[in-house]
Parts: sequence; C-alpha cells; structure tokens
Amino acid sequence: MSNIDLRQAVNRAFEEIRGIYDEDELNDLLLEEIEHSGGEWLVTVGFTRSSRIPRLAKAMGQDYGSVDPKFRDYKRIKIDAATGAFKGMTDRRLEELSRS
Repeated sequence: MSNIDLRQAVNRAFEEIRGIYDEDELNDLLLEEIEHSGGEWLVTVGFTRSSRIPRLAKAMGQDYGSVDPKFRDYKRIKIDAATGAFKGMTDRRLEELSRS
C-alpha cells in the first residue's frame, strides 16, 4: 500500500509541471489520467502551450492561422508512491508513437 494517496500524487505532479514550465505557457492545465503501478503513481497532465503555435506553424511551412491553436501536450509524471518524490516525466504522445 502506498504512503501517499491519489490526491497527493496529483498535487505533486501539478507542482512538478508548474516548476518545469513557465506559468504563462500552461493553458487549460488538466488531469488526464492516473494509474498506480509498481510502486509509482503515473499521473498524465494535459495542457495547451500557445507559445508553441507560431513555431509549429513555421516548422510545418504553414501560415499561423491554419494551425489548430488547441494543440495539447500530454506529460506523464512518475511519482514515488512511498515518498512522493518526482521520478521522471515522459511525453505521452511520443510513447504512443513509439508503440506504433
């Protein structure tokens, strides 16, 4: 049984996301998924980052107006279930692509 509960794990994951990214980059910050597995809480957090839109459009060779402004990032935060310590972060989108 874990020493930190679900709510504590979610709060810890949100603290980490806010510490990693500038607050003005995080729009629509939401809990997307949570799982307890192998002594870890796996908390997926989704958010939009409007600052990425112009760079994404330019990289795709498109006009800014033609890019969906609601492009979301999904980050899976690993939290130690016993201590609440941050153990890592992965990009859920990349995880899905690597499985294909």
